[in-house]
Amino acid sequence: MRRYTLIGLYTLIGVMAGEGFAQESDGITGTGFTFLKFPNNARTAALGEAGVGLIGSGQAILYNPAGLAFMEGREAYFTYVDWFSDIKNYVAGVSGNVPRIGTFGLSVVNYDIGPIRFEDTTQEISEYAISVAYGGMIIDRIAVGTTLKLIHQGFPEYTQNVFAFDLGTYFATGFRNTVIAMGVENLSTSGLGEPEQWGLPKNMRLGVLLDLIALMNFDLLSHNFDLVVDVNNPNDSEDGFYTDIGFEYTYMYQTAIGDLLGFSLRAGQKKRSRSFIDPNTLGIGVLFKTHGIGLKVDYTSKSFDAFLDDERVHILSVAFDF
Repeated sequence: MRRYTLIGLYTLIGVMAGEGFAQESDGITGTGFTFLKFPNNARTAALGEAGVGLIGSGQAILYNPAGLAFMEGREAYFTYVDWFSDIKNYVAGVSGNVPRIGTFGLSVVNYDIGPIRFEDTTQEISEYAISVAYGGMIIDRIAVGTTLKLIHQGFPEYTQNVFAFDLGTYFATGFRNTVIAMGVENLSTSGLGEPEQWGLPKNMRLGVLLDLIALMNFDLLSHNFDLVVDVNNPNDSEDGFYTDIGFEYTYMYQTAIGDLLGFSLRAGQKKRSRSFIDPNTLGIGVLFKTHGIGLKVDYTSKSFDAFLDDERVHILSVAFDF
């Protein structure tokens, strides 16, 4: 009974969040804390930022905490994002599984836009988010998770510190590896210090992951080809709903002594009806694991050639499993 109560609770919260977004969209023309909308992981960035249905990494705290429930062992990860005009984004975190309890995670996201000149002085702007998360199984194929965030934004005129939280669900349907997942991001609680100048960039995402090889009933154990699609309903978009879509091909090779070597190719796009700067993304990933210790390296390049003279964003993520 407790399991079904939890499922019902998360579903109710998701519905309430969706209704809240619809109400806010009538009164908010923009939001603050825009750095929360930027990708913080090379794998999901390469997939057009579709990732609510992905598992297998402690970095799930960054896109759907329910995905933490399927993690084994421990993982430390680091991400570096090189934006335009020397703007940088740094992410670091660690996640660990506690048998029969679930997986806990901690992450820090720091957005560095460098010094800004105000009138006759140069001022530093500080923007970061510190998150703690938990993901646990309800039954074998269903998981839930939640993330609590402390979000900081410091400008010369004011400083804001806000608590917010994310919710996530994950459902492995049992039909040829198809997954349905949902995430609700940046539900705010209350401000600390100065009142909020703008609202948080909230978003509700419904995601589907399709194992295309399994759907075609092919028996290719070393190969995996996934289609991931997220439908987004943000509170600050004139387009309303929009779609993230990505493809990921992975080849895994296991040596005679049990070492694991993997290679991934990824591509994706964010599709918004009124946008003319939707970037195309390409990414690669490599994985090596031996004696329970693993290394994962992912790289993504985002192209804005239709808008910024072929300016590119580079994202590099490194993770250690131990």
